[in-house]
Amino acid sequence: MTTSAAVIAALYQDMGGQVRESVINGIWYEALRIQFPSPAFIIAPEYYTPLGTRVDLCVLERVPGGPRPVFAFEGKQGPMNQTQWTADVGQAAGYISQMTPLHNGRRYGMLASGDGFIILEYTPGGGQNQVLKVTGANLASAYNTTPWDAYAQRANVDAIVGAIAQVVAHTA
Repeated sequence: MTTSAAVIAALYQDMGGQVRESVINGIWYEALRIQFPSPAFIIAPEYYTPLGTRVDLCVLERVPGGPRPVFAFEGKQGPMNQTQWTADVGQAAGYISQMTPLHNGRRYGMLASGDGFIILEYTPGGGQNQVLKVTGANLASAYNTTPWDAYAQRANVDAIVGAIAQVVAHTA
């Protein structure tokens, strides 16, 4: 079985320096397709969210009554410095906040740029909306906007996104 890790390794292998946003989006489309396969899911490029903003990729789960947005992806040309990552996490949070809440009360998405990525959860609560970095397959999270190196941490993609796909599957 092909894994997201294998896709990422193959696609990033020959890339260096600046990577255009369209290429970043294409790489991650292929990686996300493994954990969110069709026909159960559609990965829609340039998806308009319920509030009319446009996210680069949106995973839609096909359910009776129409597809529901369950995972937002925002790609950026890279590489970026830490200040840019922190700012762009805020932009991604705006998209993620519009995803369907899953049975654990959270919403998920990610931000990628160059050879870096960060998987995020959004949990509204107590008047303060929080966006946190997902740190492992148990979907634990922490306030941290430091990206992972896509090549070195590629196995985490299958573990974390696979766990999110399982949460989606168990959400009525």
